[in-house]
Amino acid sequence: MKNYPFENSQMRSLPRCKLARLAVMSKDEMWWWLKWLPKDNLDVWIFPFDENTPSLVLSSEELNCQQFRNAEQLKIGGRVDYTNEQFLNLKLKVGLFHSIGVADEIINQFIKNWINGTGCLFQRMYLGSVKDRKLDEILRGIEFREWDQNFKDEVSIKSVSFVTDFESICGQGELCQISSKVDPYESITFQISDVFQGFLCLYHTGKRAISLDGEIYTNYTAPDYIFQN
Repeated sequence: MKNYPFENSQMRSLPRCKLARLAVMSKDEMWWWLKWLPKDNLDVWIFPFDENTPSLVLSSEELNCQQFRNAEQLKIGGRVDYTNEQFLNLKLKVGLFHSIGVADEIINQFIKNWINGTGCLFQRMYLGSVKDRKLDEILRGIEFREWDQNFKDEVSIKSVSFVTDFESICGQGELCQISSKVDPYESITFQISDVFQGFLCLYHTGKRAISLDGEIYTNYTAPDYIFQN
């Protein structure tokens, strides 16, 4: 932006813009762009301009910005310092960020809230800094089913290509399936990926479906690629 100083800009509000991809050199640039965008239902990705640009670090106060708080998709190339309360109250459909400050027991509660129908109705979540996590603590008190061969064979009866599609997009690693207590035909996949290294991934892969003859079953679908809408 050195050749295009902010003070010379004729930029105006962008009320219909719902998708923003920002490669910024500083927080000042980030805020300058955000102020023109709508405050609700944004799909926003914010990453450092290049490898020489410092990673972003967003404080809990900065994360109270309406564009962040009410976003549908939020992908940040850096660290976000959510408080426990902020994290548990996320409304995101898709999220990607490093959030070291959120304790393992809070991620545990985040998953339990989804299980009980009171949590974030996410589609995909990528939570960074998994090397600092204790998986036993995150999964404490949560019923899950490991992705063993029996599970793969069972889900492939109705969702023939699910396992191969999932592994081609997300890799393998440590995998388990967690069912909803509100609707047992709904479930999420918990993954420590061998592809997205350093991330704990949550995907809403199992969804209620009805066959042509009226049978209710779980239809499993692989998530989109990490940087796909």
